[in-house]
Amino acid sequence: MQRILGSIFLLGLLSGAWLLPACSGGGGGGSSGNQAAVFRISGCSLGCSAGTCAANSTAVNQDIVITFNDRVDPATVSFTTIPIVETGTGSTPPGAFIVQGRTVIFRPALLLTDTGITFGFEEGGEYEIRLFASPDSNVVRSTIGRPNTTPLRCIVTASGVVDLVPGRPTVSFTPNAADPPAGREFVITMVFNDLMQVGQLVDPETGTSPTLRAVVVDESVSPALETTVDGVYEAVLDRNSLTTTVTFTAFSPYPGNHDGQRYLRLDFAGQIGDLVGNTLANAGSYVIPLPAAPTTEGSFVESFDDLSQLDSPASTAGLWAAPPGALDSGLNPVTGRHRGGGSGILGRFEPAGDFSFSTDSMTLGADEFDTLTGQDVTVTKGVFLFDSIRIPAGVVVRASGNWPLRLYARGEIVIEGTLDVTGESAPENFGKYFPTNAENIDGEDQGGISVAEASGGIEGRGGPGGGSGGHGGASWYLLTDPPKDYYDESKNNFQSGSPDPTRFVNRLDPFDNVSGFRAYGGNGDGVANRNSTGDAWARAADIATDRRNGAGMGSWSWPLRSNSVPYPAFTNDVRILSHFDPLPGRYLSFSLHRARGGGGGGFWSDGEQGWVFDPNGTDPLGNPLLEPTIDSTAQVFEYNSLYTWDTRVSGTVPDGAGGDFDVSLKPGIETLEPSTTATSNLLIGGSGGGAAGMSQHGSWNAAPSATRGTLDTYRTCDGGGGGGGGGGLQLHGGGRFAVSGLVSANGGGGGSSTFMLDVPYSPPNAVTLGPPGDAGGGGGSGGSILVEVNDGLEEVGADVISVEGGAGGLGSAGNHGGSGGSGLVRFETLTGSEGLPELAALVAPDGAVDLAPVGQPGVPNRTAQAAQILDGDITLNGDTINSNASGVRSLWFLAPEDLLQLFIAGWTVTCEYSTGGAPQTLVFDQDQPPQPGLPDTQDPNPIWIGFQTGWGPPGATEPDPLTVGGWVVPSRNPAGIGGGLAQIQANLWRMLRFQVVFDQDLVAALIGTHPNAYFRVTEVRIDWSGD
Repeated sequence: MQRILGSIFLLGLLSGAWLLPACSGGGGGGSSGNQAAVFRISGCSLGCSAGTCAANSTAVNQDIVITFNDRVDPATVSFTTIPIVETGTGSTPPGAFIVQGRTVIFRPALLLTDTGITFGFEEGGEYEIRLFASPDSNVVRSTIGRPNTTPLRCIVTASGVVDLVPGRPTVSFTPNAADPPAGREFVITMVFNDLMQVGQLVDPETGTSPTLRAVVVDESVSPALETTVDGVYEAVLDRNSLTTTVTFTAFSPYPGNHDGQRYLRLDFAGQIGDLVGNTLANAGSYVIPLPAAPTTEGSFVESFDDLSQLDSPASTAGLWAAPPGALDSGLNPVTGRHRGGGSGILGRFEPAGDFSFSTDSMTLGADEFDTLTGQDVTVTKGVFLFDSIRIPAGVVVRASGNWPLRLYARGEIVIEGTLDVTGESAPENFGKYFPTNAENIDGEDQGGISVAEASGGIEGRGGPGGGSGGHGGASWYLLTDPPKDYYDESKNNFQSGSPDPTRFVNRLDPFDNVSGFRAYGGNGDGVANRNSTGDAWARAADIATDRRNGAGMGSWSWPLRSNSVPYPAFTNDVRILSHFDPLPGRYLSFSLHRARGGGGGGFWSDGEQGWVFDPNGTDPLGNPLLEPTIDSTAQVFEYNSLYTWDTRVSGTVPDGAGGDFDVSLKPGIETLEPSTTATSNLLIGGSGGGAAGMSQHGSWNAAPSATRGTLDTYRTCDGGGGGGGGGGLQLHGGGRFAVSGLVSANGGGGGSSTFMLDVPYSPPNAVTLGPPGDAGGGGGSGGSILVEVNDGLEEVGADVISVEGGAGGLGSAGNHGGSGGSGLVRFETLTGSEGLPELAALVAPDGAVDLAPVGQPGVPNRTAQAAQILDGDITLNGDTINSNASGVRSLWFLAPEDLLQLFIAGWTVTCEYSTGGAPQTLVFDQDQPPQPGLPDTQDPNPIWIGFQTGWGPPGATEPDPLTVGGWVVPSRNPAGIGGGLAQIQANLWRMLRFQVVFDQDLVAALIGTHPNAYFRVTEVRIDWSGD
């Protein structure tokens, strides 16, 4: 019988039947002429005696043998006459009775399960074995009909596996060295002389083997090439003959012996074992000779009749088979425009983990990137020319530098992860400075922070090409002499005299006694990282210009002087006073004086002015905020209602104003036309947010009182820094464009007060005693994103292209920073027909693609893609790689499956062009390779070609990555000097692919401007021999 599971077979038992009749003649001994008058048991394998058995155990795979004194009638042997029952369950074990003359054998089944081999008897099972005797009617009978007269009843326990073939197993196989194969198609048969652990030999799900391997070894190359042969393994276990047979059938014919230097090696792993664990005695490797085979000659020919061999992810769309039978350059001879993509010199960009570009200068190693020239490439000014771009899900790609990030893909751009040129958010700011521990209010949890922490919130840096935020205003600092006056622990009495402002800085200009930082916030940098020069005290006349450049404005410290407000003129001082709270009808014990938050940076839309109070906000403990007071009669000014930001020159720029970018400063800004010349580059980053000034919020009076009191102890709160502007980004693709992840040039957020990041703040005494009032920094504006694709936008998700302004930082007294304005997005697509609603659905915010800021409200910022790549050339060893290019790459051409190795014989590229008249032909080959753009070439050619080889086993469609050689570009790089044949053959190969790059400037120079002019490649041919 046989049972099949996957590719493993069992032989020797009948499925569903318990009796396998044996030939009644022979076996078991005894003469056919001596028939017993009384039919009875003469012996059994369990030691039968006096109706019972001497043995009380058996192996789970052990036969039970009963011998009679005469030949047995097979028809009378069954579980009815010899019942075998598991005592616990009453079930009958799987197995079969075999009758051989006078002998009856019960053979427990050999079963294959998902977990391995099991047997008819279960491990630990207790079995009752009975043999009925006359006068019972259900008895075994002899061949002449006499009934058994010996009853038997035994109880045995099944345990362990018996080695049915004692000792270590061996294996033999055919064909072999003594009996080699006659042809190239044969089956390898391996016979083990024992029942083996077939799970070691064959995986029934896949037909593969973990311990057996057929390997073609080619010693004609050094080091020798070893190729594992793919095929199907099948195993057959024969319980009767106690053998295991494994066959291996290869998927394809075997190769020839390559003049005796190639053979088949059969490997048997040492851990192969039989059912009881005895390992294979003759494990190891054996040689099977291969037959001789003639050398085969052939060619890979691509005539561009269809797209079957196009590797579209790395290829400019619309060139291959356009028209059928040609690879067209795509150049419009009249306009000079083409389908784009670039040269693809840097190979594929598909980072496995997070990655960061530098747009100032960055070297991409040939060992990491599959560069066309096989050389390291240094990129300056942010122009990166890949053949394809894919950012996998979960991967974040960032960039930094003074130039925008410009990513070109000759083929597809697929973004499933995140491409992030967002401006940096300003870090959180611990805005509450205690000059010394002696100044601490009794019971307060935090104080005595470092000078560095009190020197103003740190600004966020701009994205690539974007402006950075302003630096926050610093706290007023205690002088170095010991403190003279402060409130004692009861907070009811001065320790000595009245408040003494001479202990503190008492001037408006930048303070340099300790850190050199000013107490008022700084302006962010403008759009395109335009450096802001305005300073509220020293260069107030430049402030209006900074704002026109889009910079978010800083804010005054408040009060302007330590402990006092200049009013009504800068020559007079009004002491800050405690706040009146009408609910209890008393004056509070602390100051509510606060600076305004920094202004948001502006670009395509204006930045928001910083806040002084948020009526819907809370303090750091989650309680409603106390509204600050302006009462000029009582000379109470708890925020700046008196002075403009450029008040020093009688200007009109509001304190903490948002940036208000003047688009007329950059004519044509909506085109985002990139350039590596700074003065003409319109692909620019956003502006930085303004920083907040210092607040004297929280300085303490003696105690709540019925009268207004002056304040001392000088708890001061440095201001938050401004967020960086979003960077500039160009995405230029020659093929498919798909975004399901995120492309972000958002502005960075303004610096928030530490006290507001986890409300309610802990420890609470840091808020209830000397409440903080540090102001938030302004958010940076969004940057700019230029999308140029030789495709539509059908695979772009909703709101996945973002140029949002950064959020204003949270102030601890409702004095938040202003949010940044939005950036700008432009689309150049294959048709340029997309409407505003369609484009607005792809970007955030919607207005980023509306031309309203340049006087065209409701008009989408898009046009038809018309590529002409004007810069980004790469120079290597004196050779210029023109960026104004398009190109394609083929899929791998595969050797016939019976050939293990190819040898290149030559190559030919045939081109056809017209200047408007009759077609003309150009033919390049290994003797005259194309030489585009080399300095020493008098007649440069409009294309260049590259070849790449690799090796993979028959049946594979791509080579093993470890075998892929570098690109060989004939006459272009050191690896391809001359025709490149020697360099191609230096790599072991049976697969090849090519790429063709059109130098569009040289194409244009060759064909001219006639409307009917064109340039095409009509055939690429690679000739080879192989065996």
